[in-house]
Amino acid sequence: MINFKLENLNIISVIKEHNQTINNTQISYNTHLPYHELIYHFSGNGNFVFDDTDFSFNAGKLIYLPKGSHKNYFANLLDSGECVDIFFDTKSTLCDNAFCFNLSENKAIEKTVSKLYNIWTKKETGYYNKTMSLFFEIISNLEIHNNTYLPYSKIEKLNPAIDYIHLHYTEHNFNYSILPTLCGIGYTYFKTLFRMRYGMLPSEYVKNLKIKHSCELLLTNKFTISQIAEKCGFSDIYYFSKVFKQTYGIPPSKWK
Repeated sequence: MINFKLENLNIISVIKEHNQTINNTQISYNTHLPYHELIYHFSGNGNFVFDDTDFSFNAGKLIYLPKGSHKNYFANLLDSGECVDIFFDTKSTLCDNAFCFNLSENKAIEKTVSKLYNIWTKKETGYYNKTMSLFFEIISNLEIHNNTYLPYSKIEKLNPAIDYIHLHYTEHNFNYSILPTLCGIGYTYFKTLFRMRYGMLPSEYVKNLKIKHSCELLLTNKFTISQIAEKCGFSDIYYFSKVFKQTYGIPPSKWK
């Protein structure tokens, strides 16, 4: 699932599309997306094919599409409809896969998307900050939806892997392959559940733990940067410094 902690977020554009169908219209799109997209459907009915993902859409569905080059991207429109497409960019690492959120019971989202579009198109004084505020409101709703979407029985399946990660994350040769085995499920299903629960891949989760631990060690003033990189399981001081600066915007030597 999507990583909801977005850093250096910028909204690029917001457009409204009116799709008219004639005998089950198929629309092909450019397979290279320069920006991430959130598409909210107010009406209409059909299905998207995006890379290896095929999902239906109708009123209340919100679709996330990752930026980058993709194998295919087209839509089969069964009924005419209307949607708002929000193009955005961020320095945060988001999910590589498309996702569809069913928000048909969340009427507040529909109002928020409509308000965001209207403010963006009018472009009155202060419109950008107002638009950003509404966009974060949408992201907050998605995060809440995401955390309540996964049944506890499925969350529980991940517990052996999480326990193992927290015991061994500082090891240099961390064994990722053992994680799905510990949970008694296949790798693909494990990765899907993990993304849905934590909004990131296991490797990103481990990296975050390493960085948080490094912050604790830095505050002790007992170790050199090189020693901390070693204790946290980073391959070398240069990679550690690079990851630290990407995370916090400053090198570890400046951390206080």
